[in-house]
Amino acid sequence: MKLFIVAVLCPIFLSANTTSPNKYPTGQLGKYIKLGENIFHHTGTHPLSKKYVTNRLTCKSCHPAGKDGRGGTRMTPTSSLIGVANAYPAKSSKQGTIITLQDRISDCFMDCMSGARSPVDSDTNIALTAYMGWLSQGYRYKMNNMQPINEISNRVWSNGKKKFAIIQRKATHKNYLNGKKLYLKKCSSCHGKNGAGISPNPPLWGRDKKTGQWLSYDANSGLEALHKAAIWIQKNMPFGKENTLKDQEAADIAIYITAQPHESFDTKKALRFTKGLYRSKYPNRKESVRNQFKKFNLDIDKIRGDKVIPK
Repeated sequence: MKLFIVAVLCPIFLSANTTSPNKYPTGQLGKYIKLGENIFHHTGTHPLSKKYVTNRLTCKSCHPAGKDGRGGTRMTPTSSLIGVANAYPAKSSKQGTIITLQDRISDCFMDCMSGARSPVDSDTNIALTAYMGWLSQGYRYKMNNMQPINEISNRVWSNGKKKFAIIQRKATHKNYLNGKKLYLKKCSSCHGKNGAGISPNPPLWGRDKKTGQWLSYDANSGLEALHKAAIWIQKNMPFGKENTLKDQEAADIAIYITAQPHESFDTKKALRFTKGLYRSKYPNRKESVRNQFKKFNLDIDKIRGDKVIPK
């Protein structure tokens, strides 16, 4: 009986207590791990990685630092990178095929940072892979045939997607308005009333007023999916008060944020600066804010109460 209880609670226990390594390896490996950690924190400004970023996000925007100050070590099940390297190769529904961690890093540059995919043999990609592999030391190796995430997060994402998909399909304009109210009350102090972010907290939507540059992730990012956004928000926000939002509150905030202007996605356009192969069965994939709502049989104009989002 005791062994059974431990097995059932293991992912929860690990998500609360697992810590990152406290000593870098010596030699060239240690140098690459440190380089990956530096890139993780300064993705858009680091000399090696800035060419792959066109918005104002960094790796740390989605994978915050824990108490040790290292990016990706915050112990929330949908943002922690502890053990993530040990889940690959993994099945990606977005690509429709098996991908490696290097592929996933390249995809993050393309989707989350709206830039070019980092080549898998680039110093940027190798350094980030080394850093995430280092964070995953001591955690058991288990490839994921369902989704490209670590074992800690697997059950949370699987159950959460089903739960929030049901909730989001029932969304109305009232949910959007309630989401706005909750956002202004619980989120705007860190991310701004207009979603532009308040440093060091990342932007969530919109463009730079002077340059027209998109500030945050594009419509192909996982956080633009209505049900996935709700999971991430509930498990990670408000910062320091995780898991305090009720299901409907998290869903409404997600509806409000995802209904704001985000850059549309076109695979061919996204790959224009990328050399090498793109592992995907959907090379002509296109995505938009409007289409993300259509997936849940929702009319974004009715949800918002206006026609701000382009056709």
